[in-house]
Amino acid sequence: MPILLFTPENTASANIAKQMIELFGYKNVKKGIWENMGTKLIETSGDVLEVPTDFIIVLSTHKGMQGKPTLTAHVPGNWNDAQFGGEPRTLNIMHAVLLKYILLEMKKAGNEEKLDWEIAMEADHHGPTCDVPILFAEIGSTEKEWANETAAKVVATAVQKAILRLQSSVLDSEGKCRCPKSQDSKPKTEFKTRDSGLKTIIGFGGGHYCREFTKVMLEEDSTAVGHVAPKYTIDSIDADIFRQAIEKNVDKVDRILILKDGTNLEQKNKIKKLAEEFGLEAELI
Repeated sequence: MPILLFTPENTASANIAKQMIELFGYKNVKKGIWENMGTKLIETSGDVLEVPTDFIIVLSTHKGMQGKPTLTAHVPGNWNDAQFGGEPRTLNIMHAVLLKYILLEMKKAGNEEKLDWEIAMEADHHGPTCDVPILFAEIGSTEKEWANETAAKVVATAVQKAILRLQSSVLDSEGKCRCPKSQDSKPKTEFKTRDSGLKTIIGFGGGHYCREFTKVMLEEDSTAVGHVAPKYTIDSIDADIFRQAIEKNVDKVDRILILKDGTNLEQKNKIKKLAEEFGLEAELI
């Protein structure tokens, strides 16, 4: 069962949740919990709940120094220190296909609502650290945008349609799960996407706003971008955190992408060597 988290004290978070309830019929089943077609919308004080779930999507605020109207999505996690929460040098489980669907649906809903804002995937950053796949879907970048009802509607629509799109990729024509069975023969319920036909890649280089990798997400039908390490983190990357980037993914990683103009020669060689050690192809773009 997917879980959506929102915080009433956070303007953007509360506005997105309000749209989820009004647009998609989430019903209040108990204090602070709404539900719709197996997805729970839960009010929190800002803490991420550690409960059994297929994945968590946090409805949140993005703060940008330039104050540019932006809709963002990313996985939390720390390539080095943990200045903004979570465990240091610890990545979360990435659901690259779900992230791709959210970004695609943000773009589509934004066009339909004539909301001409930038759509951006961000590199892994901040906490929390969780044991299940977790993503943030955000409105940025100032109080004016956080209170924008149309932006909240676009994010709510993107999240809802991405979940439905993901669910449809693992169900057969009779609505039964196509997921492989576990060793005890009980069908797995998590939303694996082995039937999506998408290949997951890991990205290295560039800035915090992953414009090149966002372009891959939005324009390359066969590719989903997983963890992204911006240029300023690469010098501190070692084999352990590189292994996390490969292993902490819902789907198997297909290859490594390195930004040709977003890394220096030493960084390129470092990532190529690590990729070779893990038996993966590294491609410059």
